[in-house]
Amino acid sequence: MPLLRSATLFVGVETWEPVHIASRSFELLSRLEKAFADAGLSPWTWRIVLPPTPPELDTERVELLAELFTKTLDRNTLVHILSIECDSKLLDKLVDVLERYPNMYATVRCHSEECIPRLVRAIFMKNSEPTTFTRLSITLGPWIQTPYFPSTTNVGQCDGIAVAFRYVDLFEEAFSSRNADILLNYVNNIAAKLREVEKEGGVSVLGADYSLSPWMEESVAALLESLIEARLPAPGMYAAVRGVNTVIKELASSAGLKPMGFNEVMLPVAEDNVLKERVAAGELRVHHLIALSAVCVAGLDMVIVKREPSTIAKILRDMLSIQEIKSRSLGVRLIPVEDSPGSWIELGRFGKVPVSYT
Repeated sequence: MPLLRSATLFVGVETWEPVHIASRSFELLSRLEKAFADAGLSPWTWRIVLPPTPPELDTERVELLAELFTKTLDRNTLVHILSIECDSKLLDKLVDVLERYPNMYATVRCHSEECIPRLVRAIFMKNSEPTTFTRLSITLGPWIQTPYFPSTTNVGQCDGIAVAFRYVDLFEEAFSSRNADILLNYVNNIAAKLREVEKEGGVSVLGADYSLSPWMEESVAALLESLIEARLPAPGMYAAVRGVNTVIKELASSAGLKPMGFNEVMLPVAEDNVLKERVAAGELRVHHLIALSAVCVAGLDMVIVKREPSTIAKILRDMLSIQEIKSRSLGVRLIPVEDSPGSWIELGRFGKVPVSYT
């Protein structure tokens, strides 16, 4: 059954005073939660996103803000607290902050190869819990505004609400019946209810990210394999992803919600049971996922790799090169561990996830 994957509140910030930001976010979120309930909408997750972090913000204020959010909000509400540049003074403390506050998310923007050695040292060589790295991404290219975490930020720096969907089953039905109206009808029904939310909640609806993303047995990889009639990776997979992306783009252009964010197929390994199986078997490797990003996937996501600085640096350089060729923002979420490829790692709510072969 399709779900609203997330309802994401983008909060505008006039002054980076932690008490003001936290109290205002809570007030806006409370209004929206009531408006969503009154409209008959039940998001799977609620999320809050702040604007790009000002360079003068110090670690003390960041931790106070994280503490206030943790005390004020429901523990199921996810908060994107930091969007920093790779030369930020906050970079060295970033992983430590996220480890202390398990509902906080962050991204670091990398725009040149000069960033990569610092990112490897300050982030990927940190011996932290693997789950901490599920809440941290590298954003390659310009900042992007999307309800998907963690490669997002409030680019517009104003209040607004946006949504994303869990609707793999609707895509399966649309492809099997050759009837894309199934998708359009679903989204337009959501759009009509969001107009009610906008009136009652007093917060503008910014739009939707129409990306197709999995959740465990709701497998995007299984959909792709059904289209090519083979196990991934196999000839035809790039065309299959491109075909799904075409449907996504047509939906985004005709549905009643403005498209924002990535609007592409997403293949987060830790969130797709079929991807987990293919990675564990050594069939689908990191270089296959990198290649898919070059053609039609939104980034390299939720991939566990062995903590080898040279390998991680090469992955980041490849992804940066792809971003420059593609001329679109990409997200990278790598989870470094000491274990060898093929091993299974316990990853909190994502269950057991295999370490990828490169």
